[in-house]
Amino acid sequence: MDDRTRKIILITLAVVVGLFCIYILGDAFSPGSYPHAEKYEFDYPESEVIKAIDEFKTDNPNIVGPDFLVDERINGQWYKVYFYFQDENKIVYTWTRPSGKNSTTFAFVSLNEGLTLGNWKDINDDFGFSENRRLKGIFKERILKEIEKRLTTDKKRLK
Repeated sequence: MDDRTRKIILITLAVVVGLFCIYILGDAFSPGSYPHAEKYEFDYPESEVIKAIDEFKTDNPNIVGPDFLVDERINGQWYKVYFYFQDENKIVYTWTRPSGKNSTTFAFVSLNEGLTLGNWKDINDDFGFSENRRLKGIFKERILKEIEKRLTTDKKRLK
């Protein structure tokens, strides 16, 4: 291998390693709260989304969990919502916030193993690719689709 080829390989390798380091640092210092949350958009005001969540929890008391998991507004921005997957003994942390006059962001933030708080793992960060994908699929099936169903049913009822 001649010197010119060796220099090109070293420069290319240095650039790739440098870009990877920038990516890692950028991820470590991700801006904002909940940078890894999986976000979903609803074309409904936040009050209607919260109402649909409350109805879903009333109709499915097994997903509510213990009394210390209180849904409430935090920091004036987010409305935090907890769900409980009884069969897996996992607490699901989500939040809502308005993203416009008639739209709401609903975010899947993290999972806690067991009922002792402090064992949180962030979605899109602390799980491997396959596990993360599986957990988001479960979330969509058990929670997201049910809330969407209630929102569309309410919309049809109002017409």
